[in-house]
Amino acid sequence: MKNLLFLLLFVLCTPALLAQSELHGLVTYQNTGKRMDAIQVTARGASPTITKATTNGEGAFKLVFPNKQSGESVVLNIENRRYDLVNHARELEVLLPAPDENKQVRLVVCNKGERDANAAKYYDIAVETFTKSYKRKIAEQDQKISAVEQQLVEGNITQAEQAQQIAALNAEKAELYEKFKNLDETAWKLAEDFSKVDLAQADETYKKAFGLFQEGKI
Repeated sequence: MKNLLFLLLFVLCTPALLAQSELHGLVTYQNTGKRMDAIQVTARGASPTITKATTNGEGAFKLVFPNKQSGESVVLNIENRRYDLVNHARELEVLLPAPDENKQVRLVVCNKGERDANAAKYYDIAVETFTKSYKRKIAEQDQKISAVEQQLVEGNITQAEQAQQIAALNAEKAELYEKFKNLDETAWKLAEDFSKVDLAQADETYKKAFGLFQEGKI
């Protein structure tokens, strides 16, 4: 009888034991790699309970999910009034690792409002660069139109040829204008992407590209 009860308890408890999963990670400061202390990391489990973990002095945290198995998706967040999360939304949704998988996620934070301020700054850089490029190309088209008009004066082309060439150049100018009007969305996307990049984890090529962007060399 005792053996039967023990077997029954083992069968009932085994699924719960198998379901438990852990997630390890680090919290660092954007662009510096500095490990952050006292950042509370949260992730909603299978039940309404919110699991929490506080980083230690090395910036490390561990989340335990008593009702989830490896391979299941969880969404990470932080609870802190002083800092904002920098990670893209896609980086915050992670799959729970297998027990023998040495996986560590990285959460990146910055001071409250710093991410949005950077995004606004990068947006201004992008818009200014796009505007300069647009004006330069329009000026080039105007020079070409002037050159065509001069050819007519010099008798090198007919009026019909002049009209045809100028119409084509004006069409290119109109196309440039349409592209320029739609660059606002591109500028915002660039700004948002750069504001969420952690240079401490980026490779040298990306760091160089970011430096050129800040100089207005897009």
